Amino acid sequence: MSLPLDAKRLGRDFAAAEAALLQNESTALAAARQVALGYLSHGMQSEHKVRVKMREAGVAVDLIDRVTAELKSYNLINDYELACLYLQQRIDSHPEGARVLRERLAARGYDPEAVTRALEELMPSDEELLAGYVSRRRSVLRRIAAECYDTEAERIDPCSRAFEKELRRAVNRGFAYNAARDALISSLEEILHDN
Repeated sequence: MSLPLDAKRLGRDFAAAEAALLQNESTALAAARQVALGYLSHGMQSEHKVRVKMREAGVAVDLIDRVTAELKSYNLINDYELACLYLQQRIDSHPEGARVLRERLAARGYDPEAVTRALEELMPSDEELLAGYVSRRRSVLRRIAAECYDTEAERIDPCSRAFEKELRRAVNRGFAYNAARDALISSLEEILHDN
């Protein structure tokens, strides 16, 4: 696992990089750089977003390619670090399966190779993520435990409406059906045995 990223580390020496980039030639190139740097002055952005911003400003495609390459060389655009930061925050606050996280990162416009690398390096196992998800849902599971218990069979009824709702919620968060089902059943049984 790589070093943990934080927002402070993503704050580059922006003024020095900006000055070095703006010293080069060409008015059109300088204008393109100015558009990109103006956008990046608000915070680190993905390459896709910077390209879109320059395209909206009417910058030619060849200049967009050149400016983004320069910005990457100064590490002002780094989709991998952005993906890592997003993953760390998301995993800690809203555990989800790898599939859903990959979709979220793609929707943010991050480079697919950077996303794959970040997921490989930072993603805990699905079991760990699912355990975190179930523990966060513990208060809800306490409320529905009695509804899900089948007194005749003396076990959790996976066909109860409340159980199915929680299972759908877990599956929609990207967890495998069988793993989510088993984790919910064991958590509900544990809650019932504690009471």
